[in-house]
Amino acid sequence: LADPYLAFWHRFVAMIRASGSDDLMTPHELWNHFVAPGINEYMGPMFELMCRDFVGRSHHPRLPFRPVRVGEWWSDDSSEQIDVVALGTKGQVLLGECKWGSVTVDDVNKLNERRDAVLKELKGVTQVYVAVFAGNAVADRQLKSRISKGEVLHFSLDDLF
Repeated sequence: LADPYLAFWHRFVAMIRASGSDDLMTPHELWNHFVAPGINEYMGPMFELMCRDFVGRSHHPRLPFRPVRVGEWWSDDSSEQIDVVALGTKGQVLLGECKWGSVTVDDVNKLNERRDAVLKELKGVTQVYVAVFAGNAVADRQLKSRISKGEVLHFSLDDLF
């Protein structure tokens, strides 16, 4: 389902309603029993959608350009993905990794490994920006260092909303 609200309903609420538990358990018990065990798995793809939407619609001062196209990239065999690929009018490209949980320097290294495959498909690239979008605070010291040096852009939940 493309609509996040409908997807949530069918993933969690419909299951609760069908079980009849909504009349037997408190909201806290319903959350702990039905929603909490699957919320992170559900939020991963939803967070990717939120990040792409943010890049496409935002005028955030740390975004290096205003994109004309935003999407995701998959390798030919669908084994590799880049969560956010944004293209600018002057050949700028933003490549982003979205992590609802913790993000580490390993995630950035994997993103950089996939970078060449994406750039082969694009013409006229003048500048590449690497970004991480994180649902949790960045704890990885190496990643923090790369962010502070300006090698990696970082966007938190607070930035997105």
